[in-house]
Amino acid sequence: VLWWYYSVAIYTPAGANGRLPVTGESFKIVSYSQLTSNDAFRVTIKQPMIVKDRETVESGLGNIRVVPNPYIVNAKWEQAENSRRLRFMFLPPVCTIGIYTVRGELVKRIEHINNTGDEDWNLTNESSVEVAYGLYVYVVKTPNGEKSVGKFAIIK
Repeated sequence: VLWWYYSVAIYTPAGANGRLPVTGESFKIVSYSQLTSNDAFRVTIKQPMIVKDRETVESGLGNIRVVPNPYIVNAKWEQAENSRRLRFMFLPPVCTIGIYTVRGELVKRIEHINNTGDEDWNLTNESSVEVAYGLYVYVVKTPNGEKSVGKFAIIK
């Protein structure tokens, strides 16, 4: 028997437009991996919490990941041309992602405003030209000024 554990976070915007899920609401879980009729999910809903303290927010920024990393351009899963995607995961609900060369030149700025934890990047720069192979640095900044810095590679 194999077990996988997933954590699902529901991000809502702050202020009057945001609200937490209420008892009885349903949602759909979509999996992009192979499932069989013998697979089952068990979902446990915990009491919602609102994170306000700076330490918790900053420690959450440490969970940001870029996948796949390294991004292998000629990998078997890259079936279709012009459909290359790199994903930033575990993002704050609203933030700005700056992607830079190791020399500090801005490659792309992405405004993440969809209130989810993920944002895809199509590996193009601000001029919609595909980026070169190499090492890149990303900086994620929240509206409150917190930031997280990391790196990823694109290889052939």
